[in-house]
Amino acid sequence: MRASLEATVPRLDDEIPVLLADGLTDRLKQRVEAAPELSIFQQRDYGLLYQLYGYAHKAVQYEIGNPLKASWITRRRPAVGLYVPQRVILYETDAGRSCVEYHLPASLLYHFDGERIDQLNAELERTLSSAVS
Repeated sequence: MRASLEATVPRLDDEIPVLLADGLTDRLKQRVEAAPELSIFQQRDYGLLYQLYGYAHKAVQYEIGNPLKASWITRRRPAVGLYVPQRVILYETDAGRSCVEYHLPASLLYHFDGERIDQLNAELERTLSSAVS
């Protein structure tokens, strides 16, 4: 399941943070606009933390989103940055099965009014559901 998710949703272009730091906005805009619909911004291996207490289960948390849409929405409503990019966790259950969990974007962003925010919610839910199914 992990390999499938990572094949479907590629890592964020490594050049994007470098361009941000260097202030090369024209080139940055080109890279972000050419990015896939969803990208993995970050990932954390929680399975390593479990090993501290003798558990051997696998678990990886991802931050997944679209940098262009994240930029648009957080410029207008900075507090949305609490929820964007979306967190997704993929883990192994006690029975050895794979499980993926995430909150639907609308359940996190419901208190932010605006037609465009609602539209971005719907787009993110559609693309995220497709990526993890």
